[in-house]
Amino acid sequence: MARTIAKDHGDKRHAILTASSKVFTDVGFDRASMAQVAKACSFSKAALYHYFPSKNALLFAILERHLSQLTEHILKLERLNRSAEEFLAHIVEEILLQYQGNDPVHELQIHALGQLDKNEQHILRSHMRELVSYVSEVISEARPSLTSQGPKNLRMATMSLFGMLNWYYTWNGRRGTEGRREYARFAVQIFLKGV
Repeated sequence: MARTIAKDHGDKRHAILTASSKVFTDVGFDRASMAQVAKACSFSKAALYHYFPSKNALLFAILERHLSQLTEHILKLERLNRSAEEFLAHIVEEILLQYQGNDPVHELQIHALGQLDKNEQHILRSHMRELVSYVSEVISEARPSLTSQGPKNLRMATMSLFGMLNWYYTWNGRRGTEGRREYARFAVQIFLKGV
């Protein structure tokens, strides 16, 4: 007979992912143990293994949840009557708001992604490529001159914008929603119009 899933299974899984991302970031993914994760979650190791069979399975679940939710959220934004520049500004703000509270996940994405097997890396990179491609299309519409010079300049511009957003947490990640909105406006202004 198949085992029934507890009513709080999703809540517990979410709590495990949140706690483990902090443990992996604080201790380092290589040095962290499932025992440390279990302790941070107030679980037994056996209970933790019921949800995730390995440390790598946990890492993949953390990154997959974050990247898939982020990509889905951004791709579902409604453009309404916004110009390409206005829509890009809206996207940038939403990306920074989605990043809020996910500093440990960013650390893991940067430092531990290579620990996963190639198939898992491919899945995660597919999410990233989808998001980057979408933002790149909006940038191309806002600044058509970038594409007239070939794909290289558009790619450099797109990745420069993501660089401004992805590293925000290292120098100002604890700022709240208003700080993120303010920085989003500033980043878009620099990106589109210069300093």
